[in-house]
Amino acid sequence: MLLRSTLILVSSLAFAGGAFAQEPATEKPCTEPSCPIAKRGTAVITVADVTAKVKALEPKQQSALLSDPKQLNKMLENLLILRQIANEVDAAKVEQDVLLQARLKMAYDEIVAVYRLDQIRAERVTADFSTLAHEHYLTHMSEMKTPKQLTVRHLLVESRKVGEAAAKAKAEQLAQQLRGADQKRFSELVMEVSDDPSKTGNAGLFHLTEGTTEMDQEFLAAALALTEVGQISPPVHSQFGYHLIQLIELTPAKVVPFEQAKPAIVEKLRSEANRKVVTEYRTDMTVGTQLEFFPKNLEGLVFGEDAATDK
Repeated sequence: MLLRSTLILVSSLAFAGGAFAQEPATEKPCTEPSCPIAKRGTAVITVADVTAKVKALEPKQQSALLSDPKQLNKMLENLLILRQIANEVDAAKVEQDVLLQARLKMAYDEIVAVYRLDQIRAERVTADFSTLAHEHYLTHMSEMKTPKQLTVRHLLVESRKVGEAAAKAKAEQLAQQLRGADQKRFSELVMEVSDDPSKTGNAGLFHLTEGTTEMDQEFLAAALALTEVGQISPPVHSQFGYHLIQLIELTPAKVVPFEQAKPAIVEKLRSEANRKVVTEYRTDMTVGTQLEFFPKNLEGLVFGEDAATDK
C-alpha cells in the first residue's frame, strides 16, 4: 500500500508538467491493481503494471525513480509505447509462432523463478541478524577500523641520471641540511631542488592511505613510520631514487563503533545467507534426478539436420 500511495503521489507531480492528462483533482485516488495510471489509445498502464515495474528494481533504484518526476514520466512513456506496440500484434499469430511462444515461456520461467526464490529466502532465512552482527563485529575487529591517513611532502633526488651512489649521497647531504627544518623551509627546498616533475602541480604533496597498493611500498612504509607533524624521514630509496619525506597531516586509524558498522554488517550477513539458501535450493533440485541430454539434437540445431550424415 505504501508503494502504491507513493506512486500515486509522485505520479501526480510528474503529470503536472502536462505530459499526461490528469483525472480531476477532486476524485479520490484509486489504488486497486486494475486502476489506470496512464492511458493512450488502446494502451492502458495500471497500478499493478507500475507496481510490478518498480518492485523489480533494486531499493536504491526505486527511491531514485519515485523521487524524480522526469524519470517516472519516462518510465510510463516506455510502458505505454511498449503496450501500444504489443497491442498491434495479432494474438492468433502469436499463438502459432512456436519460437515466440518459447521466448514467452522463458520470460515467464525467469519471472516466476525469481518469485519462487524470493519465497525460499523468506522461508529459510530466519536468523537474528542484529545478534549475529554483534558477534561478527567482535570476531572481526581487525576489519572494523578506518585506516591511517596522512598527507606528506617529499623531495626526490632522481638516480637514473646521476647513479645510485651519487643520488644517495646528495639525499644524505640534503637530510643534514634540513634537520630541524619547518614545513615552510622544506617546501621551499622541494620547489628548488626536487627532481619530481609533478611538483609544479602538487608542490610535492601526497595524500596517502594505509594499505594502498597504488604507491611505491617502500615510500609508503617510510611515510607511515612518521609519527609527528613536521617530522622528516631519513633518505628513503624507491624505484625513482631517494626521497626525503615530511609529515604534514596525520589522521590515526580508528575503530568504527558497532552502531555505525552494524547496518553494513547486517546487509553483508543477510546477503550471504540469501546466497547460501539459494545455492542449497538449486543443489537440492539436481540431487536424485537424472539428467537426460540429447547431443544429436543439439548437433543438428548447431550444424543442421544433415550434420550426422556428413561424417
